[in-house]
Amino acid sequence: MKKHLIVLTVLFLVFPLIIPESQAEAGVMTSYQEFNQNLQKELSNYLRKSGGTVTLHYHDLLTGDEFKHNSTAPMRVASTIKLPLALYIMELAAANKINLNQKLRYRPHHYYGGSGVIQYDKIGSKYTIRDLVKKAMVHSDNIAFIMLKEKVGRSNFNKYMKKAGGEYAYPRGQNLTSSKDLVTYATRLYDFSEKNKLGKELVSYLMKTDYNTTIPKGIKEAETAHKVGMIPMSLIYNDVAIVYDKNPFALAVRQTILVMQNYKKLLQT
Repeated sequence: MKKHLIVLTVLFLVFPLIIPESQAEAGVMTSYQEFNQNLQKELSNYLRKSGGTVTLHYHDLLTGDEFKHNSTAPMRVASTIKLPLALYIMELAAANKINLNQKLRYRPHHYYGGSGVIQYDKIGSKYTIRDLVKKAMVHSDNIAFIMLKEKVGRSNFNKYMKKAGGEYAYPRGQNLTSSKDLVTYATRLYDFSEKNKLGKELVSYLMKTDYNTTIPKGIKEAETAHKVGMIPMSLIYNDVAIVYDKNPFALAVRQTILVMQNYKKLLQT
C-alpha cells in the first residue's frame, strides 16, 4: 500500500483492485468490504482538510469491481455532456444512420463562447460531422457540441442517454449528470471501441485533449482517454476517463472545492 492512501492512489490501480468471482470465499469478500470502508474513511479525512465535496465512481472494465462515493448524487454536467453526444453520433454512424462526412454550416445562433476554436472562424464556415466530433473532444468546442446536438435532436439525445443507462438526461431541462452516469457512458464507449473502429477513433480523440492537468497527469504510466468539464466560476471540476492500465478501468470524479490546487492534487494523486 502506498505511503499516503488518498483515495485515487488506489483507484489509479497502483495496486489493482480485484474482487473474486461469486464462488469466492466469504472471508475474502469481507476483506474487500473492509478495504472499501478504509478507503471511504481516507477520502473523508482528505476532504475535511481540503474542503469542498466530491463524488466518485470507479469501475474495473474487466472484472466489474467498483468503488463509489456519492456516485449517484446529481451534479452540473459542464462539458462532460459532450462525451455521450459524441458516442451517440459514432454509434449512429456505425449503424449507417448518419454520415460523418456530411458538412454542417456554422450559423449565428450556434455561437457560444468559452472553450473551443470554431468561435474564431467565420460565420458560414462548414465542417464535417467527423471534424465537429473531433473538435468537441479535443478542444471541448462548445459550438461543435451545439451544432451536433442540433443535428441529432435534443429529444433523441435524451432518449439515447436514458437507453444507455443514464439516470439524468436533462431532467426538467437542467444540465445534470452523476459520476455513475459518466462511468456508464465511458464503459459503453470502451465496449464499443473494442468491437468497432469508430469507437477506437473516438477514444483516440479523447487521448489528445487540450486539458490534461487532472486524471491523466496522475497516471503517467497508462494511456488515458478522458473528457473534462469545468465551471471555474461555480467551483465545479469534473473528469471522466478510461484508463488503459493492466486492468483498464473507467473513473469519474466531480469536485467542488475552494482551491483549484487541491482539486488537481486529488485527481493527480
